[in-house]
Amino acid sequence: MKCIVRYTQNMRNVNPTRGFYAYLESAGEVFNQKLFGNTLPAPLFTLRRHGHGLGYFSGRRWSAGSGKRVNEITLNPELFAQRPLLTLLLTIVQAQCDMWQHLHGEPSRPGYRNAQWTRKMIDIGIKPVSRDEQSQRQTGQGLDLIPQPGGKFLAACAEIAGDSGRPPFSERWLKSEITPERPLADLPKDISKLLSSPVGPAVIDPQLQEQMDLKEAKRKIKYTCLNCDVNVWGRPNLALICALCGEKLRPKQRARTKDC
Repeated sequence: MKCIVRYTQNMRNVNPTRGFYAYLESAGEVFNQKLFGNTLPAPLFTLRRHGHGLGYFSGRRWSAGSGKRVNEITLNPELFAQRPLLTLLLTIVQAQCDMWQHLHGEPSRPGYRNAQWTRKMIDIGIKPVSRDEQSQRQTGQGLDLIPQPGGKFLAACAEIAGDSGRPPFSERWLKSEITPERPLADLPKDISKLLSSPVGPAVIDPQLQEQMDLKEAKRKIKYTCLNCDVNVWGRPNLALICALCGEKLRPKQRARTKDC
């Protein structure tokens, strides 16, 4: 049986890079053993800020001098800090399921979840559901992932949370951005609270608030004339009129954070 090197609370005082990546590696190894039967090679974890995506898998993205190819799992630190620990763990497993299908199955085009991928996710205790409330589909694009009570995924998450707690570091975020999460059923109260709580603590920092306000001011959004199907992009809170029909252009609502 493959030996898993567990991340422990004592590792919080080591080198920040080593401690943070040790947490990700340990969580990935637990999931590999509990959910994928140790069929996945160790990936190379990377951190990258990118739009509204939480993370993604890239097959054979890296190589060694010997020619060995290594898969990559990328995570977005900018979005994880203010989200529950469960979301971070769910994103790791989603990327691992992509890796499983890349190595042992038949994946569809990037971003499209086919029936084989959905069956595997359901088998490990995660139910894919369409974001369209009128649709019953479990394949395609635009899926939410719902951990199932009593499933293998939540059991593995409880083990990780009990042994390792939260990651030792997280990106700072403003207290006003917090969104409360419901406690998880069928788990011990302390574990449920840990998994449902943000990865990092909120802060009150005027300098950070100024940086976030400046970033928001530079952000461009899409405005659309519903009559003429004309689109323009500009900063938020603009008052724009379509020159063709005189109707007010409506801003597009910010898209929901993608699962991957």
